[in-house]
Amino acid sequence: MKNLLIDTNIILDLLAKRESFYNFAASLFSLADKKKIKLFTSSISIINTNYILSKFLSEKEAREILRKFRILVKILPCDEKIIDLALNSHFNDYEDAVQYFTATENKIDCIITRNLKDFKSSKIPLKTLADSAAYAIGIDIGNNIKKNLPTAPGGKNLDQKIILAAFTSALNGDSSQIAANKVSSVTQSYFMKAQQVEAGKAAEIGKKFLDENAKKSGVKTTASGLQYEIIKEGKGAKPLATDTVVVHYHGTTVEGKVFDSSVNRGKPATFPVNQVIPGWTEALQLMTVGSKWKLVIPANLGYGERGAGADIKPNSVLVFEVELLEIKK
Repeated sequence: MKNLLIDTNIILDLLAKRESFYNFAASLFSLADKKKIKLFTSSISIINTNYILSKFLSEKEAREILRKFRILVKILPCDEKIIDLALNSHFNDYEDAVQYFTATENKIDCIITRNLKDFKSSKIPLKTLADSAAYAIGIDIGNNIKKNLPTAPGGKNLDQKIILAAFTSALNGDSSQIAANKVSSVTQSYFMKAQQVEAGKAAEIGKKFLDENAKKSGVKTTASGLQYEIIKEGKGAKPLATDTVVVHYHGTTVEGKVFDSSVNRGKPATFPVNQVIPGWTEALQLMTVGSKWKLVIPANLGYGERGAGADIKPNSVLVFEVELLEIKK
């Protein structure tokens, strides 16, 4: 059974949306009725709640809610000032919060407060190798989510608090709000739709960029739609599709974000002309050794609908500066 210490001042926030308060209260009362959780608060917090309710609800509504509160919520047998101080303080970590309640006979498993940053970082003792391993697993999972989620289609729109709640629920063996046989299909459906939305936006942005770039002085467009501008003209030979070339390049999105650059690495790249994206294969065979061109490559000559990595979204138009240094013999 979980022991929950409730900061009843959270009602101030919840009453801003009355339906949210009733849903929240109903959930807590239901769990308490089923003896799945124990609710604790202080008598001072109850008085505060009484005052708050009387300001926002009718006398009848307030009385009914308080009746439920008094039946299901246990008053902590310790100094009320200490409790209220704890509930309204900003702790550095969970341990700092729990120390306020050492005088009680009740073990507090969770503190519900509107100050979510109070428990943003939980410092727990790692006394054994198993403790450290458990912590390392948690860190590894958290870092993977932090690294990969923002780069996934629609990832930035996912609520991390819901992810954490579902993760905790799964570990505790609680019943899932989504059937187990539907979990994969729900996530796949979401990411597929999000990818389609991103691809549509990228296509619109790319078309506009290509249309505007084509009008610039010095820009030429081939039959395939490849656009190029000669920055420096070389005097060497032109490579064949079967040749291997040495090049320096700097690749960006149309927004100017660098996704790959041999220039930044300080080392030229070597590769066969026919084993790169179609836009490159076409451009390299038009260039002479010593030339430096600016390429604007339509999505169908780049990575198309699949995209590539975190920075090259589906249907992305790509911009490269390419310098052909050598044809390998």
